[in-house]
Amino acid sequence: MANQKLINYIKQSLEKGNSQEQIWEELKQAGWQEKSLKRGFQELGLLEMDVLPGIGDLLERIFQVYKDKFWTLVGILLPPFLLGWIGYGVWWLLSLVGVINKISLSLENTSGLILLLFLILFGLIFFVVLIIAGLWAQIALLCAIREKEQDIGIKEAFRRGWHKIISYYWISILSTFLVLGAFLLFFIPGIILAIWFSLALYILIAEDKNGTSALFRSKQLVSGKWWTVFWRQLLISLMVMGVGMVVSFIPWGRNLAGLVTTPFIHIFGFLLYQDLKRFKKDPYFEQPKTATKLKFILMAVAGYLLPAAAITVWLVF
Repeated sequence: MANQKLINYIKQSLEKGNSQEQIWEELKQAGWQEKSLKRGFQELGLLEMDVLPGIGDLLERIFQVYKDKFWTLVGILLPPFLLGWIGYGVWWLLSLVGVINKISLSLENTSGLILLLFLILFGLIFFVVLIIAGLWAQIALLCAIREKEQDIGIKEAFRRGWHKIISYYWISILSTFLVLGAFLLFFIPGIILAIWFSLALYILIAEDKNGTSALFRSKQLVSGKWWTVFWRQLLISLMVMGVGMVVSFIPWGRNLAGLVTTPFIHIFGFLLYQDLKRFKKDPYFEQPKTATKLKFILMAVAGYLLPAAAITVWLVF
């Protein structure tokens, strides 16, 4: 992420009628490095990106956003985190006072059965609420990262994310169905699809594309840079795993690791999406044809059927 003061200065200078060349020279004479100037002009869409920024540049920007937005992003993830611990605490308390054991011993009584049904219903409702809260927090997190320069705050991030919960859930289900099916179909196709579709959720937030449109828009941006995206995602995954292992040695660290690493992962994803979009010069997106969608669906279905067929043959013969 370019320095916000630099971004603001460029915007103000353009509003005053100064040319881009004049602004560039003024900033250069003021001591700004060419690397910072390029980043600032590219973020404002004033300079085309000939090559993707290197991994060092990407990591520098990730850590800058992470540092600037840390408390906001962690604050967004806290509600579902605390809600999960409340549920765990309630269950532990019931077990401690022996309610669970008493119910199991009194199922023959009507009162015991009613209490059991009540606890099951309560548990299901709580589980659904926890899922919705988790999805909402993830979407709010992406909204906050997208508007990183505006500092929209926790409440506004949740407000903007509410109406995208169903779309977010649908893209997650659809992507998982296709990628898992492709994994079951000789493994390699699953890796290819996982990288192709890895930007879909960021596209939902940034471009408001849903379902297969988000998946195939992600494929469009990744195409031609598949290996670049793969190696960067692998590096970030290893870094996150390393941090998780270190944090797990701290008391309660394993439970807190997600709060620390989840914002980092999504900042990486969003910045990578923005870099690819600028590099591709925001190409026109054509909605995938029905035949194209069907091809991917059939591949996934074949992946699910193949193990079932193999097990059936093994049992019969």
